[in-house]
Amino acid sequence: QVMGKSEVTVTIQRDQMEKTVDVVTASLPIAGTSQFVYFSGLYIQPIFPHVAFSNFMPAEAENGGIFIVRKMKGSPADVSKIPNNVWITHVNDNPVKDLDAFLEVIQVLKNDEDTRIKIITKQGVSKAFTLKTDFWYFGTRLLERKIGTVEWSSQDISEFPK
Repeated sequence: QVMGKSEVTVTIQRDQMEKTVDVVTASLPIAGTSQFVYFSGLYIQPIFPHVAFSNFMPAEAENGGIFIVRKMKGSPADVSKIPNNVWITHVNDNPVKDLDAFLEVIQVLKNDEDTRIKIITKQGVSKAFTLKTDFWYFGTRLLERKIGTVEWSSQDISEFPK
């Protein structure tokens, strides 16, 4: 929500005609990236403003949602053909509207477990992919920038396989 409103009505001009449309609001960070998660070769972070303001924003991406910005070659995500520059909306059928919800779902995953990732592209197309976790080589890590500094902290989320 922005200023207590989850939706606003705006008037736009298209094709020399005025149109009134309802727009879903989202609170977006303005200080750049302050946290991201590395999971199975995916670099995932909350949406950043230039993407939010220049592209389609899916309804499932409440407050911007979480976005895959990059993937590592040879990783489980790469093998599964999960694309970059897409929103993650679900993991194993659990909705993930933000990084905290994503972390909650992936913390219980086991090594070598099939994991279903549902995404939405910038064109609004939903797709699902299955990857097999590999915590030995592609563990899960949360990186966070300390507020007001340039220092980052790192926390391992997945345990090494036994």
